[in-house]
Amino acid sequence: MKKRIFGKKLSRNTNERKQLFRNIIKAVVTYNAITTSRAKADAVRPQLEQLITLAKKKDLASYKRLIQECGDIKVARKLKALGELFKLRPGGYTRIIRSAPSEGNNGPQVRFELVEKIVEAEEVVIDKKSNVKKEKQSSAKKVRVKDMKKNEKVRVKKITK
Repeated sequence: MKKRIFGKKLSRNTNERKQLFRNIIKAVVTYNAITTSRAKADAVRPQLEQLITLAKKKDLASYKRLIQECGDIKVARKLKALGELFKLRPGGYTRIIRSAPSEGNNGPQVRFELVEKIVEAEEVVIDKKSNVKKEKQSSAKKVRVKDMKKNEKVRVKKITK
C-alpha cells in the first residue's frame, strides 16, 4: 500500500532534491524564465505556485516562511514583489513551453517561466525645472511603464534571456 507519495524522486536523495528545487525556484524568480528538463519543471511547479500564493499574504509569518523555504532573503523579497504583481490572479502563475530536445541525451527540454514579469529599472534620471542638478539613483526599482511621468527619462533593463 503506497501512502504519502509526493511526486518525483528525480534520481536524488531528499537533501539533494530539496536543494535542486530551491535552486530552480531561485533561478525562475531571478531570471523570470529558465530552460530545464520536463520532469524537473513538472516537479517544481506546484511548490513555486504555493510560494507565490503564500507571498500574496501581507503578514510577517508568511514572509518568514518564504525565507525559510527559499533559503535566501533576496529571493523572498522578489517573491513578495511577485505576490503583489499576481494579487488579482487566482492561480496559474507559471507556464511550461516545450522546446527542442537536449543535445546530450535527447531528453525533453522545456522553458519554465512566469506568466507576468517584473521589469527593473537600472538607472533613473529625473529632470525637473526646480532642481538644477540631475539626481541619479543607481538602485533598482520596480517601475510600471504606464505610471511614469512624461518629464522622467528611464533606462529600463529587462531581465529576460
